[in-house]
Amino acid sequence: MRSLFAGMMIAALSSEASLAQEAPRPVRTLIASARLASVAHAPMHFVVARIDLEKAQAVTLSGAESFLYLLSGRVALSGAGEVRALAAGAGAYLSADLRASAQNNGARPARLLRLSLVPAAALGALSPGGSGKVTEMFRTAAAIPHLEAGPYEFSLTKVTSPPKVKPPLHHRSGAAIYYVLQGTATLHTESASEPRKAGAVQYEPNGFIHTWENSGGVPLVLLQANLSREGAPEIIWLR
Repeated sequence: MRSLFAGMMIAALSSEASLAQEAPRPVRTLIASARLASVAHAPMHFVVARIDLEKAQAVTLSGAESFLYLLSGRVALSGAGEVRALAAGAGAYLSADLRASAQNNGARPARLLRLSLVPAAALGALSPGGSGKVTEMFRTAAAIPHLEAGPYEFSLTKVTSPPKVKPPLHHRSGAAIYYVLQGTATLHTESASEPRKAGAVQYEPNGFIHTWENSGGVPLVLLQANLSREGAPEIIWLR
């Protein structure tokens, strides 16, 4: 059985421009990651759920490769003989073969996001047990396309984009699921532009050409769960 905190890491992948004349750019902060030996053994889906825990309430989690991200409150995460205290803004990776528990150990309600990679056959058994309230926010209607044999990198990253920043059009080499944590965005595709506000979920399969623009006056903060083949770039930029 893998450790509860296998692949746990927090690192800044890029920093603010060091020279004043450089254009602002998004800052990417890796929260957690894991190496998956294979994702091509079964049709796979992304599922995003919100978990609300009142004081002392707990949920049990298993059956999916998942990231937990704490939006507010305090939580004790336990499993495989390990216990970790999470504060708001922290996250952790949970392997599919691990049975873990998340308990509100603070004085106020706690709210978590669970971003999961789930085999199609396990979708019906994904619901957590326990006393908390679980709200499914999104699941892919069809299996994630173009997942080939071989190891994959599964990562959770926070992306912070300054106001008015609009990167070039691009698409994923694998697939990703986004959650808007803060700010106002415009999602541009080749044929349309649509607003996205805090709390929105966006699925990005392979070949989905788009870019995110921070169309507001405050930093845009996105939470991104990305799946890509080991050694391959996450993003393919259009020239």
